[in-house]
Amino acid sequence: MMKFALVLFTLFFSLPVFAGIRDVGSGGAGILKEGKLYLLDLFEIGLEEPAIDLAIKEDQDVLVRAAAMPHFGSEEQKLFAKKITEIRRVAPRFANVLLLAMSKYQWYLVDTPLALIKEETPLDLSKFEMVQIANRLENRIRIYRPYWEKLTPLNRVALVIHELVYSIHRPVMVSREKAAFSVDAVRVRSIVAWALSSELTRSSLEAVEQITLFSANASQLRDSYLLNLDEDVAILNGYLDMGVRSELERQLLCNEIGRQLQSVSVVSVQREMRASWSELYFSNYQTIEGSTQFTLRLSTRALGLDARTPEFWKDVNLKQPGLEFTKGNFNDCMRIVKDSHTQSIQNFLKL
Repeated sequence: MMKFALVLFTLFFSLPVFAGIRDVGSGGAGILKEGKLYLLDLFEIGLEEPAIDLAIKEDQDVLVRAAAMPHFGSEEQKLFAKKITEIRRVAPRFANVLLLAMSKYQWYLVDTPLALIKEETPLDLSKFEMVQIANRLENRIRIYRPYWEKLTPLNRVALVIHELVYSIHRPVMVSREKAAFSVDAVRVRSIVAWALSSELTRSSLEAVEQITLFSANASQLRDSYLLNLDEDVAILNGYLDMGVRSELERQLLCNEIGRQLQSVSVVSVQREMRASWSELYFSNYQTIEGSTQFTLRLSTRALGLDARTPEFWKDVNLKQPGLEFTKGNFNDCMRIVKDSHTQSIQNFLKL
């Protein structure tokens, strides 16, 4: 655990921020070891394959998008949907923007080897062969077919997620004179490693925000979006907000309702969903060598007075039917609140 944390810290902070100026695009590097092919992102932290919760139930919209991904078979579709759903439980905006990015690029399997892109890494890889599995240039992602076929289904999913994370990473200026920009490849790989390892589900909210902060960007909005359900809350006495998404939150809410019923005959509870949206837009920049590169940038905005278009939001009702509790139905408080939350989710999915 300590070793993993140290490696991540090293990947995030010890190497130059402008690592990997590239004139042949940006891509997924692999390591050939004893005839097997591994993604560099995972190899750097000692993993042969990504960690995926196989027990998680896939979100239906993720399954639909996975089915539209070229070159995925049914196994890869299922694994991808499970991993993105898992990421969504921890970092919903981050997962949503990866889904948006997937449809913004053209994906090709090619039979001609890809140019090797030099990668900065803290590892001594002199005993291994580094190869170029994939390359992203402008809005095309090329994957070298022989290497794609050499990857396990889990690592194919890992490669696609690498490309998606790379595509939304904001480029930084490396030459003001040449107006040239580049993407920090080391940081991208560290984010991919975090998302594809067990660290994902062990991270605190603060750590998740810090790791995914790179994708926040204030910008002109475009028409590609996914909604995020940020909170599902119960409001007591018009001012006390309490969450209802987890068993613990519902228990705390019912405890408070029971306390209030000691002095009043009825406790009225308002119910409300709080949402935001994620949007992507294309931007282009020049590498220091002069080739044009494209990236996707994320914008997230809370719903409110600055909503994107009045027409879109005029029929959206984020308020849910209220609840009333008396001593007569209080024993069913947990079930009633859970049913209300289930209804919130169903209503949200219709938006």
